[in-house]
Amino acid sequence: MLKHHTEISDFSDPFALGERYRNEIASVLRERVGADHIVVTGHGVLRYSERSDLAGTLNNSLPARFAHIDISDHSAAQFAERAAPDRAYARVAAFNLWRVFTPPPQDVPLAICDARTVTNDELILSDAIFDEPSAPAWSFESLTVAANPHHQWYWFSDMRLDELILFVTHDSDATRPHCVPHCAFDHPSIQSHWLARGSIEMRATCYWY
Repeated sequence: MLKHHTEISDFSDPFALGERYRNEIASVLRERVGADHIVVTGHGVLRYSERSDLAGTLNNSLPARFAHIDISDHSAAQFAERAAPDRAYARVAAFNLWRVFTPPPQDVPLAICDARTVTNDELILSDAIFDEPSAPAWSFESLTVAANPHHQWYWFSDMRLDELILFVTHDSDATRPHCVPHCAFDHPSIQSHWLARGSIEMRATCYWY
C-alpha cells in the first residue's frame, strides 16, 4: 500500500475527471516502477458494495467476490500490443491501482494474495464477459484462482482517500512476481451504521526499453 495524496475529491463521475486522475496515476507509476512509457487505460472502474444504492447500476460496478486476476497472459499481450510505443521494448507489465473514496471502515475491503504462494496450475482460464444493455457484448480472457490453504492473503483495514493499493496483474519479466490474485470480502465485524464502500480502480500498462 502506498501513501498518495490526490487532488480529486469527487470520484462519482470518472468521465468528468478527464486527464487529471490518469496523470496522477501515471506519476505514481513513474516514481514507483520507473517505466519508460506508461499508458493509463480508460476512466477508471467504480465499484460499490451491495449495501449501496449505486451497486450494480454501472457497468462492472459490483465487488468481485471471487479470487481472480484481471487478465491472462494472452489478454495481457493483446492489450500491451494495442498500446505499445513506437519503438521496441524489453519488458511490459500491467498494474492495477485501487483506491477507496468512502471513509473507513470499509464493509467490503479488498484482499490480495502473495503471488509467490500461487502455482501456475492453480490459475484457471476464464472469460470476462461484459453485456451492457446499450452495447454489443464483448469479452476477454482472464484468470480465476483455485483455492489452496497454502495461499497467503492480506488486506488493509480502514483505508483512506490518500492511500493506494498497487499490484501487478501481468509481468513479462520472469524474475518478478507474475500476477497477483485479489478479491473482495465481507468485513467480519461489519456494523449496520458503516457506510457502503465506494472505490475506483485504474489499470495501466508500463513499458521498459
